[in-house]
Amino acid sequence: LPYAIPTIYNATFIGGGVGAPNASRLAIGMFDNAGGKIYNSIFTEFSGNALTMEDLASGQDNRARLDAGDLVFQDNIWYSFANPVRDPSTGSSAISQQFVWDALFAPASGKNNVSVDPLLNNVSRAQADSLDPRPDPSGPAGTATLSADPFFAAAAYKGAFDPNAESMADTWIAGWTFLSCGGVVGDVEGPVSCCVLRGDVNSDNKVIVSDLTFLVSFLFKGGIAPTCFEHGDLNGDSKIIVSDLTYLVNFLFKGGVAPVACP
Repeated sequence: LPYAIPTIYNATFIGGGVGAPNASRLAIGMFDNAGGKIYNSIFTEFSGNALTMEDLASGQDNRARLDAGDLVFQDNIWYSFANPVRDPSTGSSAISQQFVWDALFAPASGKNNVSVDPLLNNVSRAQADSLDPRPDPSGPAGTATLSADPFFAAAAYKGAFDPNAESMADTWIAGWTFLSCGGVVGDVEGPVSCCVLRGDVNSDNKVIVSDLTFLVSFLFKGGIAPTCFEHGDLNGDSKIIVSDLTYLVNFLFKGGVAPVACP
């Protein structure tokens, strides 16, 4: 049996960009016999391919879940990957497995997974109050097949953001998420920064050696990111990089200047 079969409607998945430094970031990888059903969603701007599934020589795998109907992707938009979204028999494709293409992307599959520009207003990954992933209401994400399941609130568009919302301040993301409070999302009323004390990387209200350890783990060991981005951005340049680590070392051990004040 699969471990789980979650059902998801109206998600927006935005990667680090096709030319991101961390190459070959896959949008969706299905492994360990997992099932799942994703509808009316947008996948875009990943430096790797779009979708891959575990296909073992024997035993239960994700291909078996696909064949059994426990793994479904339908009515989704897939756009901007390392390779084009096309039949892999015709060349390099963001859908590298032929069985995945045939079952989910080929016109004959009836799954309506398409590769078109969703026309998002603006994709930004900086703390510049400019991320606006609402799609153009007249574009391909402006309409969708409504869910027949009463559990889900009907949304007549694709992706997580209502294209007819007047601004990002009128979407569910405003005022409480990290993207909103961290100043990444544009045109949001209310809190624009989670910053209280730069250098307090682990958010325990102190700037001490444990923050240095936390930052080293994040930068070099795959550790978790700071809860508040600005707490790790000690010099206020909208990046968390080695220079912030140097800044913290100088402050803690060499009498260097204190981290830049929060906005």
